[in-house]
Amino acid sequence: MIATLALAALLVPAAHAASTTTAVNDVPSDMKTLYRQMGKEVDPRLYEGDYLGAMALARGYLERQKDADLAGFLLDVESSMLACTGDYEGALVFMARSNNLYGRSEPPRRYDEAAWAAARKQVQWREPAQVLREAAKTHNILMISEAHHVPETRALGRELLPVLRALGYEYFAMETLKYPVPERIDRVASSTAPGTAAGYYFMEPQSAGLARDALKLGFKLVAYEDETTGGGDREQIQAQNLYDRVLKNKPDAKVVVWAGYGHVYKRTSKSMGKAMAGWLWDLTGREPFSLFQIADALDPHFTDSPLYKPLVLDAPARPRKALVLMTRPGLFPALDKIPDSGVSRDAKGLPLVDGYIIHPPFAGRAPGHLRPAWLLGLSRPLTGSVAGAPNKSLLVQAFPAAEGYLASPADQMVVEPDGRFELRLPEGPYLLRVRDDKGAILLEGKAAVGKAGATAVLTIVPAQ
Repeated sequence: MIATLALAALLVPAAHAASTTTAVNDVPSDMKTLYRQMGKEVDPRLYEGDYLGAMALARGYLERQKDADLAGFLLDVESSMLACTGDYEGALVFMARSNNLYGRSEPPRRYDEAAWAAARKQVQWREPAQVLREAAKTHNILMISEAHHVPETRALGRELLPVLRALGYEYFAMETLKYPVPERIDRVASSTAPGTAAGYYFMEPQSAGLARDALKLGFKLVAYEDETTGGGDREQIQAQNLYDRVLKNKPDAKVVVWAGYGHVYKRTSKSMGKAMAGWLWDLTGREPFSLFQIADALDPHFTDSPLYKPLVLDAPARPRKALVLMTRPGLFPALDKIPDSGVSRDAKGLPLVDGYIIHPPFAGRAPGHLRPAWLLGLSRPLTGSVAGAPNKSLLVQAFPAAEGYLASPADQMVVEPDGRFELRLPEGPYLLRVRDDKGAILLEGKAAVGKAGATAVLTIVPAQ
C-alpha cells in the first residue's frame, strides 16, 4: 500500500528566494558575446535550480533575436532546458525548429515508397543488450551516443549499464564530466560548494542519474571533455584525453564511452571530418564499436534522420521499445540501394557507426500516467498534488536526501494546471522543493519512496 505524506509549507527565508526580475539586456549579435552574456544571466539560475527562471530569460533572448544562426542556437538551448523540466515534447519541438531555422528549410523530404517497402521487409531489428554482448567479445571500447535534448536516450543508458558491467566493462567515460572527476559527482557546472562542479548536462535528471547508477555499479568515471578554448580540434583533444587517462597505460581496459551525437562516428564524414571515435581508433590501434541513438524528432521536414519516417513511422507494426538497426554493408541490400537512406557512410561506402539504436514513436504519457513509458521501468512513483498553489507555473523537484538541495534533481516536472504531479524515482529518501516561475522557493519537505512508491500532498500556505 502506498503511504501518504502530507506536508505543510515551510516559511521560506528571504535568502531562499531568487531575484524575480526577468529583464534581458540588449541581445548580442555575435555568438561569443551571446555566450558570455548568457553565462552571466542564465546559467547561474540553472545552477541554483531555478529552471523556469532560466528558461524565461533564455526565451527573452530568443524573442528579440533577429540573426538566424543565433536564433537556432537559442532554440537549441531552450530545447535542452525544456527537457530538464520534463517537457519532452516541447524539447523536441524546439529542436525541430532549430534544425529548420524557424521553418525556412527545404520542403518536406520525399521518399521512394516502393524502395522503402522493400527495405522494411528485409530489416531485422535486434535487442540492444544482445548487440552489446556480441560486441564485447571482440571490442574493449564501446561507444554510445546520446541526444542531449532527449533524456530518453540517457534512460536507455541506465537500463544498459548493468549489462555492460556484467560484461566486464570497468570504465564509464562521460562527455559532460569535468576533469579531474570531483568526489561529488552530483553537482552541475557551478555550485556554492567548492570543488563539487561535475558537469553541465548533470542539470538534467537522467544525465545525473546515469552517473549515479554507474558509480553504484562500480564503474570508474572518466572525464574526457575538451576544456580548452574550444575549436575545430575538439574531436582530437577528447580522443587524446581518453587515451592518456585510461588506454595509454591499460590498452586492454574495457571502456564505455558515452558521448553526444556524432562524436561516436568512427569513420570520416563530410559533415564532421574525423570524429572522436576515429581519432581514438588511430591512437589505440583498437577499432571501437559504435552505436548512434535516434529518437522521434517530431520534425515535419525530417531533417533530423531520413530513415526514421520510412522505417518506424510508416511501418505496419511500429516498434514499442528501443531496437538496433545494424549497418554492415550487404546485411540489408534493399536498404543499401536507397540513396540518402540515413545510414551515414564515408567516402568508401563504409558506415560511420556499427548500428543505430532506434527509439519508438514519441508518446508523451503512458496510459494512466503523467510521464512517458520509458521513464517508468527503472523507477517508483512519487505522485501527489500541490494544494493552495498560486495561479502560475510551478516546478516540483526531488533531490536525493544524502546529496542535499545543491545536488542535481533526481527528477522534476512542471505541475499540472490542476496541481497534480508524478515524479519517477529510485527507492530512497528525498528532499522535495516547489519553485514558482520567478525562482522563489514556496515549499520544502521530505518524502521516502519505497517499492510501492509514495504519495504527497504539498500544501502551500500564503505568507502572512
